[in-house]
Amino acid sequence: MAGILCIAGLAFCVWARATLGRNWSGTITLKEGHELIERGPYRLVRHPIYTGLLAMFLATAITFGHLGGLVAVLVAFASF
Repeated sequence: MAGILCIAGLAFCVWARATLGRNWSGTITLKEGHELIERGPYRLVRHPIYTGLLAMFLATAITFGHLGGLVAVLVAFASF
């Protein structure tokens, strides 16, 4: 079950990145012709890459089964 959650989180991240296309950047920048993306996973959530990462973190915490892992997921959620 956790493996499926991890793969789904990764797929959501990849889908979001592909949807951004040339609008993606490793740093926050204003580009010429920049557009607000409202299709694909951005139609579902505001930050799908972060959402996918959180799903992968949660799957890892579930797999290892340590309380500290779940606390770490909550800390990551708060930081995003």
